[in-house]
Amino acid sequence: MKKKFIKSISLLSILIISLLIPNSTSFAYVFWNGPISTPKSIGIYCQSLAYSSQINTYAKKWNQCPEVYLYESNSSIAKIHSLVSSTSSGSYATTYYYGDDNKSIVFYKAWQTSSTAIQNETIVHEFGHALGLAHTQSYNNSMSVMREFGFNYKAYPLSDDKAGISALY
Repeated sequence: MKKKFIKSISLLSILIISLLIPNSTSFAYVFWNGPISTPKSIGIYCQSLAYSSQINTYAKKWNQCPEVYLYESNSSIAKIHSLVSSTSSGSYATTYYYGDDNKSIVFYKAWQTSSTAIQNETIVHEFGHALGLAHTQSYNNSMSVMREFGFNYKAYPLSDDKAGISALY
């Protein structure tokens, strides 16, 4: 009888503790900046003629998420601009946030000299930032293109990325 009572209290304690502690790791995706106001109509514009086809093709991999639709547009209506720079910055690319509907991505020299697989994954990753996603929590790296370090050579949104877009939009 005493063992059964202790076992019941232990299980009840575990249940209460699990309800009181916030589950901050229920999702691995993290939000970075504000969402785009018209997610079903996101104009993208690439200033680099040499890379525009590749950048636009891999940016539009986010169209796998039903909540967003990216399309090629002119510079004046684009919400996400990209350009390729010949400067070195110590990284492949950087995404800049100027407001929910005004973001830009700069791809640096290291990106230009990397493999096509790394270039493509970097494009998807940076457009994920422009859509509002931050780096995923490290324990979920295998399910996200938004990881902070390393590559998995999958140039498209993975399950955690799609869950993040769904939650954001």
